[in-house]
Amino acid sequence: MDKLTYTLATPVQFTASRRVEELHFSTELKIRDLKAFDRADGPLGATLYLLAALAGEPVELIEAISAEEYPKLLEFLRPFCQPFLGTGVS
Repeated sequence: MDKLTYTLATPVQFTASRRVEELHFSTELKIRDLKAFDRADGPLGATLYLLAALAGEPVELIEAISAEEYPKLLEFLRPFCQPFLGTGVS
């Protein structure tokens, strides 16, 4: 299984002892990843849960990423998960 590495422009100090500078996304979607949509309220929440599932990280970490980073993340992941992330980024 391949992984895509995304380097955050603004690292996240997720916990006192954990600073996140990169996210490593799986390029292989599983049905369990799509179940993430069931836990979310609305399309933004669904996307956040899917990003967390693909990165193997808690959704709270994804939520802590700078909002300016969000469209860049979607663009980065678009080639392999366009059908699941929709067309929100142009």
